[in-house]
Amino acid sequence: MIRGRSLRNPGTGPIGFHNASIAGNQRPACRLRRGRAARGADCALHVMRIWAALLVVLAFAADRIQAQGRTVRVGVYSNAPKIFLDEDGRVAGFFVELLEAIAAAESWRVVYVPCEWSVCLAALDTGQIDLLPDVAYSVERDARYDFHRVPVVESWSRLYARRGAGLDRLADLGGTRVAVLRGSIQEVGFARMVEGYGYAVEIVQTGSLTEAFALAAGG
Repeated sequence: MIRGRSLRNPGTGPIGFHNASIAGNQRPACRLRRGRAARGADCALHVMRIWAALLVVLAFAADRIQAQGRTVRVGVYSNAPKIFLDEDGRVAGFFVELLEAIAAAESWRVVYVPCEWSVCLAALDTGQIDLLPDVAYSVERDARYDFHRVPVVESWSRLYARRGAGLDRLADLGGTRVAVLRGSIQEVGFARMVEGYGYAVEIVQTGSLTEAFALAAGG
């Protein structure tokens, strides 16, 4: 049973820790490791240490519970085989398989948000999504986003032309229209490359790679 009496240190008055006196007429006391009874300020300090340790444990437990129940929103755009929606509308790709393994280890609940590439990137900027897989590294992007240090895969770029277009080498690009994914690293790199070679190329921005292939196939 605990009474609402203040602990006092002779000559100093109340030390401000309430509800710590023992039932009956006993003086406030707490037991230390060495077996002696500590009174007054020593007892209050001991009790305060216990409370501090308890608060640290509770804070740690709360962080663990919050981490285990965390919801992570992930942007999904079409770039097979890395990340895409399959014929049944399900999220697929080896980036997804890797992310699912991480989510299982971290006890995340993953919510996938389908969007076009540029829309996904804007959503990452505004905090509407938390993660966007398959983002190529650049110095400019590194100033805005957190990149992991180990790359998942190294990629390269190719130009695709419809059959019979007669495009066999870079020099044939002069006077052509080339579809590129809007806001992609490839858009910037390709523009710099053709400008460096002095080729007059009209760049046509698209919202998805599917749209870019369709434009090329349709002439």
